[in-house]
Parts: sequence; C-alpha cells; structure tokens
Amino acid sequence: MSAHTPGPWTYSADDEGGYMVQVERDAQPIARVAWFDQEANARLIAAAPAMLEALEYLSRQPDCSDSLKEHVISPVIRAAKGGRV
Repeated sequence: MSAHTPGPWTYSADDEGGYMVQVERDAQPIARVAWFDQEANARLIAAAPAMLEALEYLSRQPDCSDSLKEHVISPVIRAAKGGRV
C-alpha cells in the first residue's frame, strides 16, 4: 500500500449538500462525504492524518506502556497503514 496523502486535511460543505475532505494547503480532494452523519464523518476523516501522527508519537515515548502499545496503539497504526488489526 502506498503512503497516504500528507495532512493536514480539512473539510467544507459542498454545493450538493455533502462535505468535501481536502488537503488544507491546496484543496486537493481526498473524499466526498454524503450520507448519514456526513459532517461528523467528514470531521473524522479530515482528522485522520493528525491522529495517526499522534499515535506514532505516543508509541515512541519511553513512558508509554508496552501493553498500551501492543493492544491499542500498534493495531490502529497497522490498520491505518493497510495492515490487519
């Protein structure tokens, strides 16, 4: 799997009643969200690069427990990068 489009990402309402998630620096489209709870889903998608970066940062901290890394952080990082949870 190739790397994701670097963040930050943002979202805004589009002309068709949905939301467009795009790269903040150049408005390159990432996804269009147009279904139930669309704004909440757009917010979550737009936050994904920052959340992945935060998890990777936490996993490198010496005071992060091995249990937290193994059972919570690492599975989410793997899933975000195309692996299995």
